Amino acid sequence: MKKAKLISIFNTKGGVGKSTNSANIAFSLSWYGSVLLMDSDQQGSLTSKFLSEKEFALHNADLLQYLKKEISVDNAIIHVRPETKDQKPIDLIGWKRNDASLREYFEGPFRNTPKRLSAIVKEVSERYDYIIIDLPPSFAFYEKEFISQLDELIPIVDCEQDS
Repeated sequence: MKKAKLISIFNTKGGVGKSTNSANIAFSLSWYGSVLLMDSDQQGSLTSKFLSEKEFALHNADLLQYLKKEISVDNAIIHVRPETKDQKPIDLIGWKRNDASLREYFEGPFRNTPKRLSAIVKEVSERYDYIIIDLPPSFAFYEKEFISQLDELIPIVDCEQDS
């Protein structure tokens, strides 16, 4: 049984490039294997890098529905970049732009089902070589749960210059 390498980029500050770097790493890794992106940031920035709000709305499925077991993983996955001669596909489990209900779920009901994340990772792990989770800019309970599952955590260092 193959297990995907689980990767995330993290920083407690917003706007430092987590989503952009997640997308860039996904494109780079697709030369070596299939990639699943999970947008767990309520801002939905990673999703918006691949789909317009209209395109995402047409899909009618998101990460929260999947976490709540309202839809299957097959219904949650959006194929955002097909396989080419040289690169494997990139898929996405996305999130709506600036919708706080995902954070509310993570900070509420998700606390009662922390094993749900392990089950999700196990469910999709056999399908992909890499899973990249885009985390929000904070360090709440659910980020700790995601981080505990990771193979690689890439911190973004935000260098500030003295005036």
